[in-house]
Amino acid sequence: MSGFHFIPGKRGCASTPFYSPGNASPGKAFPRGVFTAFWVGLLFLSQFLPSRDDFFLHAQSGPAGVPGMNVQEREAAEKARAIGFGDLEIDNLHAAIARKVSALDGFKAVKESKGSHLWLMKGRDSQNKTYYRVRIREGMSFSMETHPKRYIFKSHCYFYLNADKKNLDRLLCQFYRINFSGSAYNRELRRMVHPSPRSLAGDNPLAVKADIKLQNNSKLLLELYDEPSNVKPVWEGPDGVPQPEIKGMNPREKILLHNPANLMPYDKQVRVITRYKKLLRAVDRELRELVRGRELERRRRIERIMDFPA
Repeated sequence: MSGFHFIPGKRGCASTPFYSPGNASPGKAFPRGVFTAFWVGLLFLSQFLPSRDDFFLHAQSGPAGVPGMNVQEREAAEKARAIGFGDLEIDNLHAAIARKVSALDGFKAVKESKGSHLWLMKGRDSQNKTYYRVRIREGMSFSMETHPKRYIFKSHCYFYLNADKKNLDRLLCQFYRINFSGSAYNRELRRMVHPSPRSLAGDNPLAVKADIKLQNNSKLLLELYDEPSNVKPVWEGPDGVPQPEIKGMNPREKILLHNPANLMPYDKQVRVITRYKKLLRAVDRELRELVRGRELERRRRIERIMDFPA
């Protein structure tokens, strides 16, 4: 009978296993040195074999060796890059922001200022172009470190309107933070700049058409500025918020969303577009509340004027 058999140990200890092949005589133990040589050889060969993670990573790679992408995912990535990461919701948000700002201008609700703590304001840059600024959020944040630092942050969005005030001409979202603890602090500014945030969906951007054209978002630019406390913040306005035109500070990092010469990983590109979309939603939500408040105030004034005895 072939298989593993056990015979009692010589000194009453645990049973000693041995292997007897089908044609081998029972009771003849398999040489222990063969097992030792087998395991030593296997250990030696394992140094030259790929690891389990490398094996599965290679198995899931695309035709060009892109880690973690199969053929379908690679085709989707190539298509998204070919159309410039066009997104219908982004185009709708661009058009909605332009419409709401135009409506607020009609209500005379946007005051022009060089810097203020208003939720929404407008100003002029060095080229005498009118820009609008809406506050997204302000508060405190903490860094994820062994000894976390506390930061004061200010998040705003700047945008320019076209001459017809139906589309945006330029849009940038910025996140500005300063650590206020310790003997030294840094000013850190992060930006997302869209040079042409237009909507190509037509007069009715919410209508879904078969031949709809989407705006190319490949030129979306990421910028990172970082300066120590001994540098005078000439880029700040009177209210401590960086102006749309940064002067006296050069970006430490400038990354284009889609640059064929220095291609960003596809999963990072998707994350950038997703983050940009979330910022647009936040801006549109703030503007919607402002427009709603102005409309309610106008209706209240009309009702007050109509309140007279007939």
